[in-house]
Amino acid sequence: NLKQSFKKIAMELSKLGSPSKKIIKIGTWLFLGLLTIGALLKVLNHTVFGYDWYYEHLSISIIKTSFTMFAEAVIGGILIDFFLKRL
Repeated sequence: NLKQSFKKIAMELSKLGSPSKKIIKIGTWLFLGLLTIGALLKVLNHTVFGYDWYYEHLSISIIKTSFTMFAEAVIGGILIDFFLKRL
């Protein structure tokens, strides 16, 4: 059942237009880059830097921002595709 759901989602995403796919792809790369930077900063803060509250807060903020940007890219790409197909 879960496998069928993922197949259906993948099939619907494959129908998206080129601009929407590009937006989602760029958003995914930005998400992965920011997530990596945030996670690396968090690990370094706990191991190399000693513990600094500023780096802790900064790393958590970067990680949260990465997820927000990913959601905005996916939702924005889908909405742009929806409106472009309606015109």
